[in-house]
Amino acid sequence: MDIIPRGKPVLTDLNSYYLKVKNLLEHYQGELGSGGLFFTSAGGKGVLFFDQDVILSGYYQNGAEALSGQPAIDYLLNPPDNENFTINVYAIDPENVYYWTSIPGARILYDNLSSEFTDIKALINKMIMKKLTGYIDIQVNGRKDRGLLFFQNGKAVGESFNWQTHPKKDDPKARDLLVARIQQHGGLFKVYEIALKQSSKVERDHKDSTDSDPDPLPMLGMLLYILERVVSANKKIRQPFSMLLKRKFIQKADQFPFLDPFAGEFEYHDRKVHYSGQASREQLVAAMTETVREMAEEMNIRDALLKTLEPWFVKFENEIQRFGIQI
Repeated sequence: MDIIPRGKPVLTDLNSYYLKVKNLLEHYQGELGSGGLFFTSAGGKGVLFFDQDVILSGYYQNGAEALSGQPAIDYLLNPPDNENFTINVYAIDPENVYYWTSIPGARILYDNLSSEFTDIKALINKMIMKKLTGYIDIQVNGRKDRGLLFFQNGKAVGESFNWQTHPKKDDPKARDLLVARIQQHGGLFKVYEIALKQSSKVERDHKDSTDSDPDPLPMLGMLLYILERVVSANKKIRQPFSMLLKRKFIQKADQFPFLDPFAGEFEYHDRKVHYSGQASREQLVAAMTETVREMAEEMNIRDALLKTLEPWFVKFENEIQRFGIQI
C-alpha cells in the first residue's frame, strides 16, 4: 500500500533501469525544494522524502522485509539490477513534508477496531474533533479493499486506496466507496498517532507560507533559474543567459525602473533574487513574469519553458493564484 501525500504528481512512471536515482533526486531538490520519490516494483515499495538540502527520510518494504532510515536510503539510491522500480515524483509543501517523514514511526493508538462496534464515520469525526495527527488504516472484511486516511491536527491531508495508481488531489467518491463497502461487508480499523518533529526552519517556512501576502522572491528566483536552464540547453542560443537577462532588464527599465541594472536594486544570482528597493510585491511579480514571457517568446522557447515549468506551477500554486500569474 502506497503512502502518498495528496496532490498532483509532478512526474510519473519513470523506470529506475534508465536513470540514476541520485541525479533525479538532486534535480528535484533544486526544482521543487521539498517532495518525495515513490518507488514501486513487482515485489516492493519505497519512498525517499527530501528538502532542498538533504534526504529527510527513507522507507522500503518487500514482503516481510522492511528498511527505514539510512539503510532504506542507500537501497533506493542504488537499487539492485534485478529490481526495477517505477518512480513517481511528488511536490510536498515544506510545512507538510515532516508529517510524511514521520509516518513510519507512528504508534498504534487503537488496534483492531471492528465495524461491529465502531462506526467508521464516527471514528473519522473523532480524529477531526480531537485534532489528532495520524492516520486510519481501513481493511474491508473478505475483500482486498484497503484505504488509508491521513490527518494533521484534525485536518484531512491525504488518502490512499489500493485500487488507485495515482491518487487524486481530493477524491470524495473514493472515500464514500470505501465507507459503503465497510457498511456492506464490515471491516477492521487501526488508528495510528504521529508525533511530529519539525525544525525551526520548517516552522518559519510554514508561518511565511500562511501569510496573506506571501514573499514572491523565492518563486521568482526559481522562475529565472528554470528560464536560465532552458536557455542554456538550447544550442541555437549562443549568448550567455546573464547577458540576455541584463539586456531585457535595460529594455524594461522605463516601465519598471527597479530593473535597471545600474540602479543595483534587483539582482539575480545562483537561483536567488535579491531586491532592496521599494516596489510592491505585485510590481515585482508583474515585472518578472513579463520579462520571462517576452524572453521566451523572442527566443522561440516558450513551449519548452512551459513544459519545464510544470514542477514550478505545482510548488508555488498558492503564490501563482494569489498574484494571478500567467506565463
